[in-house]
Amino acid sequence: MRQILSLPYILLCALAANNAVAQTPELPPVLGITLADIRQATIAFVNGNTIPGVQGADLHIQTDDRQGTHLRSSLGFGADVTLPNSTVGLFWGGALISGTLEESHWFTDDSVPIARLDVDREISGLRAAAGVFAPWNRWSRFRLYYSAVYSELNTQSGLLMYESLPQEVINDLDAIFFTSDVTSLSSSLTAQLEWFHYWGEAKWEVDAKYSSIYTDTRSETSQHLDTWAWSDVAQAELSVTVPSRFRPFSQALQVQMYTQYSDFLGLPKAALGYTYYFETGLIAEWEVNLKPLDLFGLRMVGLKAGYIAGDDVTGYSVGLVLK
Repeated sequence: MRQILSLPYILLCALAANNAVAQTPELPPVLGITLADIRQATIAFVNGNTIPGVQGADLHIQTDDRQGTHLRSSLGFGADVTLPNSTVGLFWGGALISGTLEESHWFTDDSVPIARLDVDREISGLRAAAGVFAPWNRWSRFRLYYSAVYSELNTQSGLLMYESLPQEVINDLDAIFFTSDVTSLSSSLTAQLEWFHYWGEAKWEVDAKYSSIYTDTRSETSQHLDTWAWSDVAQAELSVTVPSRFRPFSQALQVQMYTQYSDFLGLPKAALGYTYYFETGLIAEWEVNLKPLDLFGLRMVGLKAGYIAGDDVTGYSVGLVLK
């Protein structure tokens, strides 16, 4: 019987390795997956939730053999500090990050379902960032900043058999199906270019980011996940903001329409179920001009609603926006 087993299946089996496993496990030949594939997919999941510029979202992954819901959320801020008598300024920020993934994988033999793997994953982390910015010209400025992220990942999985697999395969699976805990330290360097221009009352903006990320993972329960890798992510956003005649709460209201593109460069699609997506939506913003705790200026408070679509992924993003 020919077994067709996907990369996420192997990843989650490895993430659930037994505490007793002290050496790198030998995967059954029928799986056809290397440890390098498993490590790459582990790091991709961490980065998919924690990299700079990735915001809260409800993502739904749908393929012929995979279905899942990926929830991301974050609470953070960023602030610019202008230096006296200088065109160069400082940037700093931070964020609390969390995410969950509930998904199922179906495995077939000649299009006949033979098993289903249900997986629950949770990740939480803390990100801090600092850098510099400088004007490029009258309409644009360049920002360069460093980010550090500490995160913890927990995975639990269960297998439902539709029919019997070969006993030697079942024995191998039983040997590695448990709960896994992974800690991760990531550092990234992000280059950002911001451009704006006014046409009438409309403000047009372009925001482009490129991040290069180094991620190091450690696990006491799955020692073969003690690994590291470099990753790259490109993001671009086009937006137009127009004023409104409405003044709710006696504050000026403006409406922003935006389109954002995110691309996980070089990422195998099997790792997350997608490699890129577009997000299009609206933001309603109120001008407040506050300075919380006398630490940073808060100009705008807004409500955001966006629709997400990509390669085998759809979803939406709804939340609070602070500027």
